[in-house]
Amino acid sequence: QETRVLGGAVQLWDELAMATTSTSVMEDPAFLEPVLAALSAECLCRAACVSRAWAAAEVTDRSVLWQALVLQRWPGLAALVRPGIDWRKRYLVLVRNGVVQRAQGEDDRYSFVFHGRWEAEGSLAFSHVAKARKVAHSMQAGAINVEMQNALQLELTLPQSIPLPASWQVEGDGGAERDGLEISILMHDAAEGAVAHFLNFTVPRRAIAYFPTDASDGGGNGAALRLSEFWRGALPDAFVASVDTLAYSANAGCGEASEDGTRLEVMWVSTMFQDIDLSNMTPSPPTLEIHPLHLGVEIVDAAPRLTGITMQMAMQIDARQVNGNLIRMPMQQGTLDVLADELDWA
Repeated sequence: QETRVLGGAVQLWDELAMATTSTSVMEDPAFLEPVLAALSAECLCRAACVSRAWAAAEVTDRSVLWQALVLQRWPGLAALVRPGIDWRKRYLVLVRNGVVQRAQGEDDRYSFVFHGRWEAEGSLAFSHVAKARKVAHSMQAGAINVEMQNALQLELTLPQSIPLPASWQVEGDGGAERDGLEISILMHDAAEGAVAHFLNFTVPRRAIAYFPTDASDGGGNGAALRLSEFWRGALPDAFVASVDTLAYSANAGCGEASEDGTRLEVMWVSTMFQDIDLSNMTPSPPTLEIHPLHLGVEIVDAAPRLTGITMQMAMQIDARQVNGNLIRMPMQQGTLDVLADELDWA
């Protein structure tokens, strides 16, 4: 539609130029403003090449035009709007989807925006700011249990719950690597007013389950209820579902997932692992995994709705071929200032 708008405007420009020596109508802000505001980013760039007047109009209204384009695509960033943002630059960087450039370095400096899509439907499910905080985390390393006090945990609470896709009532294909909730996380630097790509991953639908507490065995876990049973099982009004990323990887990385579900490695992974010598511990390099990963769920009219996401990022060290251990070391909050230098800020 916006291509037709631009094409019609350019055709009108040509006709007016042939019919009269004046093109003042086409240079009138009352004409240009609604035309430019109706265009996509690509067409807006092309419109600026039509004439000097159109280029000047794009520059004059650049902040408003590009802010609208950014917030249309990443609505969760609306909560972070402040004066002085270069919205055109922000759009151009964000659409590159994680390919790197620069940054800088307080506990509350960074926040995160979760942008979620139901992969099967391809529609935007939500875009909202999440909290980041330090939590204690118990890590098992063979026979040794290590308590870490400053693991980074991201907690998303949606302002309104969102229904899970009705198609999820049917058990998913065992080989559907990309079948789930696609999450893209943007990192916001409050000190600089800048935003960068942080991480993409998939919440695999076949990995989602609820473990009810069985009072009859003294408070232990009862039999797991799989995702398809959320529509017909005996469930509380609100509960927390677990996502088993050991059995089904979240394929954390950079950008869109390939056909087999994998992604490019995010640039900051090497920074996260740089001070740890694993040469005698594992035959393969460490990987990034989302663990633990939990979904807040409520039941409304016998159908499940997503209320939030809680997650940590972990360095996964697979030494099972050497000593039988699979270790997941949580990312520390203090790492943020260091890895921020690896991100594509705008």
